[in-house]
Amino acid sequence: MKYKAVFCILMTLILVSAYVADKDISGITHSIESIDVIDPELTETTFKTMKSGDRIIEETEYKENKSRTESVISVGGKPGNMLNFGLADSDEENIVYVWDNKIIIIDIEGSNRGVISNDRAQFVCIYDEWVYYRRIGPTSDPINGIYKMRKDGTELTQITSDTTQILYVVGEWIYYNNWSYTTDICRVMIDGSNKETLYKGQYDSLSTDGEHLYFSDFGKKKYIKAPMDGGEYEVIIDNQWGIIPQLAGDWIYYMDGETYEFMRMKKDGTENEKCSEGYPLNFITNHTYLYNGRFRQDIHTGEVTTWTDINYSKIQLVGNQVLLWVNNYSEDAPMEVESSSLMLITEQGEEVMLEFISYCDE
Repeated sequence: MKYKAVFCILMTLILVSAYVADKDISGITHSIESIDVIDPELTETTFKTMKSGDRIIEETEYKENKSRTESVISVGGKPGNMLNFGLADSDEENIVYVWDNKIIIIDIEGSNRGVISNDRAQFVCIYDEWVYYRRIGPTSDPINGIYKMRKDGTELTQITSDTTQILYVVGEWIYYNNWSYTTDICRVMIDGSNKETLYKGQYDSLSTDGEHLYFSDFGKKKYIKAPMDGGEYEVIIDNQWGIIPQLAGDWIYYMDGETYEFMRMKKDGTENEKCSEGYPLNFITNHTYLYNGRFRQDIHTGEVTTWTDINYSKIQLVGNQVLLWVNNYSEDAPMEVESSSLMLITEQGEEVMLEFISYCDE
C-alpha cells in the first residue's frame, strides 16, 4: 500500500507538470502568432529560446539588415510613392512606371521593357496580376478616373470616372481621395460596384497600412487615423503643417506646425521625436530608408549619408531600388531643359538609364 501511494503521488505530479507545460507552450504559441511576420532566418540561439519558452522574441533578435515586421495585409500602392506623384510601383517580379505619357513595365532587374498603355497616367500600383492607375483628363471628362488592366495591358477596365488623388488597393476595395469637386475619402470595389464616401471633408495625403487609413485635414492642420470602413476616427497629430506626412513601417514622418522641425512618431501616436536636421526636400520613405534630396537616413539606426549627386526632379522607390526622373539643363540657358532621363539606381548603387528624351532640334 505504501509503494502504491507513492506511485499515485508521482503520477499525479507528472500529470500536473504536463498540464502546466502544455498551458505554457500554448501561451508561447499565442504570443509568437501575434507577431506580424517572423524573419525565417533567425539565429540558432533565438530559435532555441523560442523552443524553450524562456522569453518572447524581441525585435532586436532578428538578423541584421532584415525587415523587422511587415504588415500581413497586402496593399497595392506605397504611401511614399503615392504622395510623390505616384509614378511607379513594383512587386517581386516587375516594376511599372510612367514615362512620356505611357505606362511601361520591366522586369525587377530592369530588363524586358514593354509599353502596356498609352494613357496619361498617375498613381500607378500593382496588385496581384493587375495594374491600377488614374487616367489623367479634365475633371468633367468621362474617360477620366480609375482604371485597371492586366500586366500585359489586356482587359482594360474603367472602375470609376471620379477624379482621383492617390489610390490604394486592399483586398476587394480601392481607397482613394475623390477630387471630383470634393476632397472626400472614398472607396469602391475593384469591379466598380458599391462606391461609398467614408469621410467627407477637406482631406488629402491619404495613406494606408491595410488596417487603418491615415490622412490630413488640411483645413485644420490635423493628421487623422481612421478605420477602413468609415467609422469614428482619431486625431494623432494636432498641429501638422508644411510637408505631406508619410507612413513607413510603424512610423509617420511629418513637419511640426509650430517648430517646423522634421519629426516622426509611431502610428499609435507615441514616441514623437525629432527625425533629422534640415528642411525635407523630395522627401520619401520606405521600410528601411528616408530619402531627402541627396541625403539618405537609415530608419533603424538614424545614420545619415550622402547617397547620390544626381540632381533629380522626382523620386520613386521600387523594392530596394530607386527611380529618379532627371531634367538635364542647357549650359548656355540654365533654365532650358535640353533632355530628360529616367535612372534606375540598383541596390548595389549602379546607375542604369532606362529612358531618355532629347528636346534639342536635330
